[in-house]
Amino acid sequence: MKIVHLSSHDLHGGAAIAASRLHLGLCSQGEDSRMLVGDKSGSDPATIALHNNFTNSLRRNLDRLPLALDKAPSSIAWRTLAWLPNRKLQAALQREEPALVHIQWTQNGFMPLSLIPSIEAPIVWTFHDLWPVCGSFHHEYENDLRYPGAYTASNRPRDRKGLDLDRRVAVRKAKIYQTAPIHAIVPSRWMAEQVKASYLWQDRPLEVIPCGLDTRLFKPLDRAFARQLLNLPSEKTLILFGAMYAGSDKNKGYSQLRAALDQLSLPQDQVELAIFGMSAPAPGEEPLPYPAHWLGVLRDPQTLAALYSAADVMVVPSLQESFGQTASEALACGTPVACFDTSGLKDIVDHKENGYRAQAFDASDLARGIDWILEQPDRHQQLSLAAREKVLATFSLEQVVSQHLSLYHKLVEA
Repeated sequence: MKIVHLSSHDLHGGAAIAASRLHLGLCSQGEDSRMLVGDKSGSDPATIALHNNFTNSLRRNLDRLPLALDKAPSSIAWRTLAWLPNRKLQAALQREEPALVHIQWTQNGFMPLSLIPSIEAPIVWTFHDLWPVCGSFHHEYENDLRYPGAYTASNRPRDRKGLDLDRRVAVRKAKIYQTAPIHAIVPSRWMAEQVKASYLWQDRPLEVIPCGLDTRLFKPLDRAFARQLLNLPSEKTLILFGAMYAGSDKNKGYSQLRAALDQLSLPQDQVELAIFGMSAPAPGEEPLPYPAHWLGVLRDPQTLAALYSAADVMVVPSLQESFGQTASEALACGTPVACFDTSGLKDIVDHKENGYRAQAFDASDLARGIDWILEQPDRHQQLSLAAREKVLATFSLEQVVSQHLSLYHKLVEA
């Protein structure tokens, strides 16, 4: 059975990483799996890049160009229209002749909605965010919350002027979903609740399968060795945070993290921070209350596993996550996680068992959670052991691949 995954990227962003891990897991079990991507960063020979960096950037900007007609406030979240044709992708799909097509995160001008009806094979679509059931938005938590109902003139926010592009995109999706044989996967129970409550999906096929990871790569390492390897202080309490574009993406909770750090009871001379996925703050920005090691973007799983193992606690202050892979990666390496009690993170972090789930978006409670995780060494050790056990029991790549294969075979045989 040939499985073809469609993804805008292979290693850029959490959705792409999840897709690549699934693809490689399928390959390791002898399955004929391929990935068609717009942007390729890795070296996997079964991942086929259709564009170069310049073309990817151009397609992304062209796909977003009509948003100027919407005249929406510049502060609203990331949006995708998915109208730009992609003949290279359509031709590549025809050449591959797959038994099943698995759509991953395909925005940024990579896959137009119009391509879906032309796919003759069964389609599985992993909803890595809420875009498939919204108009043009990827997250609706701070916008207009129109997706539970139909997109009409009466429920359009008053501050939106010009063409109602969200309604136009939603109408296109509704027409396609009525005829296309799509089976949706969501990575968390929270995502399942949102999708089931949406106007566009309602009672359509839906399955919850979490994002998997290779527990042979993401595993606890000796803390002293990990810190020496990464040139991190050996005697300090180390607090870890990591997210792509955290400085500009409000959803990642960087401002809530800063507020929580200001309220910690830990002495400043005993604590340091390690931050990955972003560069140091711009000149003139308010400094963090503790010394910070800015590690930039890390793509190598061995380096990430060493960093998680080096930390005493991982903080994931996201406002909304469809899943939350940095949390599951940290737990796999035996590092307790402090997060907000929200969205997909509730499937990963068990309150006071392998971490601490603070009251949603309450920086003071997040600070209490970080203190609670760190204040008693014996309790910290118990949290660390439970963290690793949770991942082995729930998120190992072998289990996740098996769940996908079961669904694939059911759809192909049907």
